[in-house]
Amino acid sequence: YSDISGSCATSGHIVVFHGEAMMMGSYCKRVKCEDRAMYVNSPRYQRARRVRSKTGGLEYTAFAARYGTVVEESVMRTAVHIGL
Repeated sequence: YSDISGSCATSGHIVVFHGEAMMMGSYCKRVKCEDRAMYVNSPRYQRARRVRSKTGGLEYTAFAARYGTVVEESVMRTAVHIGL
């Protein structure tokens, strides 16, 4: 997915938008992203690491939900919240 600013990630990648952790797919439902086929890389895991994106208020994490389920999103949201 890609938003209007060109910030891209897979639908299951966990991002933080204005302090709230969610899958990129959930973020895109809020802001109307478009589907794109492109190569993306996850940041290497480092405790509590976040990488700024081109979009104000959107940060990438090293986490990704393998199956993109609501349960995975909830678990990953908790992991980000406790600072993993």
